[in-house]
Amino acid sequence: MIMQCSYSETTPSKFAQAKTSTLAAVDLSKKGSVDQPISNLIELVNNLDDYFTTSSCSGRTIIVANSLAHGSRKKGCKWLYVTHGDSVFTDVIECLREEPLPESATLKFEPFIMHVQCLSLESARQLLQIAVSCGYRNSGISLGKSGKIILAVRSTAGLEVPLVVDSRLLVSEQYIERLVGMANEKMSSNLMQISKFQGKLDEFAKEQR
Repeated sequence: MIMQCSYSETTPSKFAQAKTSTLAAVDLSKKGSVDQPISNLIELVNNLDDYFTTSSCSGRTIIVANSLAHGSRKKGCKWLYVTHGDSVFTDVIECLREEPLPESATLKFEPFIMHVQCLSLESARQLLQIAVSCGYRNSGISLGKSGKIILAVRSTAGLEVPLVVDSRLLVSEQYIERLVGMANEKMSSNLMQISKFQGKLDEFAKEQR
């Protein structure tokens, strides 16, 4: 998939400047650093001349609490639980036993995602082809007016289940235990898919030398 507007490719010198400044900048993500399971993958991408990463997440299971202001308008959200590895059932239950319960809370599994700025449309298509071959079929390229080409590598293997509504826990602990198991199964598949992608990308990198 390619999303575009009026577009002209950036020059190699402008791309190199953008890569240098982006990779030297402070990480402004909530975590503040690259997730350990994809640190080697990110390094591999950034060592390729035609690419650099702008954001990424290795995959995570979170419980997000939302508070409402007036009507259905969100007032704010808070992470009650987050892990980039296997979820622990007792830890999940512990965060849902805290009083008072939030107005709403949702358990989510969010799979690996990576945004990569590419030098040219052809280089973006090459990386997209690798991503799709590894199962990241929800990946796509967006083209900006300034010539910026961004490839989003992503899958559809998510999970989202409401646990609390109107400050009331909707489901049993047994059901939550099953959800934790499902999230862990998805995390395991997610990490195997990342490993496959990294292997294919390593082959691609060797061909570029």
